[in-house]
Amino acid sequence: MFHFLWTHAGMGQRWESVVDSLRAEGKIPGLGYAVLRSDTILELKTLGVKRADKTDRLEVGSRFHLGSNTKAVTSFIAAQLVEAGKIQWSTRFFELFPELSRTAHPDYHPVTLGQLLSHRAGVAPCTSGVELLKLDLKGRYQEKQLQFAEALLKEAPQKPKEENDFFYSNAGYGLASMMLEKTAGMTFEELVENYVNKKLGVQFKIGWPHLADSLQTYGHMGQSWGRKKLIPYTDNFYKIHEVIQAAGDLNATLSDYAKFVQIFLKGMRGENSYLRSETITYLLFGLPDYAFGWLHGRDGDDDFAAHDGSAGTFYCHTSLLKNKNLGLIIVSNSAEKEAQKAIYQIRKTLLKKYNDF
Repeated sequence: MFHFLWTHAGMGQRWESVVDSLRAEGKIPGLGYAVLRSDTILELKTLGVKRADKTDRLEVGSRFHLGSNTKAVTSFIAAQLVEAGKIQWSTRFFELFPELSRTAHPDYHPVTLGQLLSHRAGVAPCTSGVELLKLDLKGRYQEKQLQFAEALLKEAPQKPKEENDFFYSNAGYGLASMMLEKTAGMTFEELVENYVNKKLGVQFKIGWPHLADSLQTYGHMGQSWGRKKLIPYTDNFYKIHEVIQAAGDLNATLSDYAKFVQIFLKGMRGENSYLRSETITYLLFGLPDYAFGWLHGRDGDDDFAAHDGSAGTFYCHTSLLKNKNLGLIIVSNSAEKEAQKAIYQIRKTLLKKYNDF
């Protein structure tokens, strides 16, 4: 059961109206937001429609694509395997795939699971989708993974200019996923089912929500895709390649995603749940600037961890404030510039609301 902080109906409606006005100003067809404490969902709302050309309203069961916020889920799975002693952050990629070391650039030989998940391996970014198309991967899933890794690791890694530099890489998460899959004897989809869905009582799924259910939420394409106006993404010509799905291809309902994010708020406060609190702290803050699926820093007098995710048609912002024990999630079915601007205005509005309380 959700417990809500704001019981005065008029006050709650006023704030919701402000958020909805910002949604409309940002030309976002549909938006969801949640405000969390470690033990409470303070607010969870959906506003607008599932697709711009229809009137079907978003609801509690509506799903949103998480984009790169999937990385925190992948790292969460990895941490469970580490706590179980099945793999270590220091396990080297080529310990599990020695056959690939023969053609790999020698600078990659020491690369570890932890480096791949924290963007410290110097691996090519693979953020546009074009890189993988050029590789023309063929065969079954595992065959494509091996071709992907072999091609990727032939090239010299990017070298940091300073000790704590990181190079954001979807491909690095693809390689890390190979390690986790081989360790557990499961595909990434099976890892999500066994180490997230069954354990948390949630339903994270892979891919665009509407491909599995035409009545679900649609992402939208606008000027950034060369369109004159915002339209539902129904062409289905683009999707995250399966070899890097661990980097950015999960979708979930807002309530299920909020349940996952709440685990990190609990860990921030020293509470053990699905992982030990020290493991959660490591995932959030264990390395400078970017740890494991989370950026972090200072926000005034508070420590924060945050991440944004988008594969171009949805947008997901998540941020956690440690001392305030406050989490914010904002998800939308548009990732256009005006939508992103509106999302950050909504973030500011929600922070004001709860800081003033």
